[in-house]
Amino acid sequence: MGENYKVYSSSYMVLKPEEAKVVDLISVLVSSNLEKREFVESSGNRDVSFRRRWMIFISVVLQKLLIFISRPMAWMGALIEMWLNFLSNNPTLFVFIINLLKGTLIPDRDSAAFISCVGHIDKRKELDRNIKPRDECKYYSALSMMASKVAYENKAYIETIVKDHWKMEYLGFYKCWNDFQGKATTELFFLRDKSDDHDTVVVTFRGTEPFDADAWCTDIDLSYHKVPNIGHVHRGFMKALGMQKDGDGWPVECKKDETRKQPLA
Repeated sequence: MGENYKVYSSSYMVLKPEEAKVVDLISVLVSSNLEKREFVESSGNRDVSFRRRWMIFISVVLQKLLIFISRPMAWMGALIEMWLNFLSNNPTLFVFIINLLKGTLIPDRDSAAFISCVGHIDKRKELDRNIKPRDECKYYSALSMMASKVAYENKAYIETIVKDHWKMEYLGFYKCWNDFQGKATTELFFLRDKSDDHDTVVVTFRGTEPFDADAWCTDIDLSYHKVPNIGHVHRGFMKALGMQKDGDGWPVECKKDETRKQPLA
């Protein structure tokens, strides 16, 4: 059973870059009628302006390029991250020799000491202690910003930061399933900030990693749905948040699917 867009959206546009051929892409620029283009599904295919068709063309071309270079892009990112951590873990010749003798010369990607590329750009770990919970606007903004930064790190690093540095309750790190990508690419963690005068649970999703082609494809995908009483929503983000591939997309109860190796977000 395929996806039925009309069940949950009054209007929509869905781009399928994997089905786009060179001839199709050229045709998009020449013809204003998108009805015969297999890589575009839309509730309004006729008389589409050139500006909109140009944006569709750019979006699909960039997505196809990212899909093509996804593996070398990931390898490059892993190499850069490993090199940055190698340098930070072995800053001097003396430390290098000690780590060599201890057998800890090569950084462990799953350790609390391993930092992502984003983490190397901004190495702050502590919250601003001058901003108190009673100043709700500043406090929640600062906490959200730091949590968003930490979300790019591994599970051990996040747990250490939340427990040891922020003195908050760590509620878990999760990798959730993306039905459309066929893998667990939605990553998030929970923390609880509780004291006598406040009790706050923060849910933080990992954003776009610099060398993650799947995430960049999500960002530049122009696909959307217009949902009644809500408005236009970005399809890529809805996929990450648990939209299901078959049926009506957002069933009241999630159907069990043995092919999913992780839960939906």
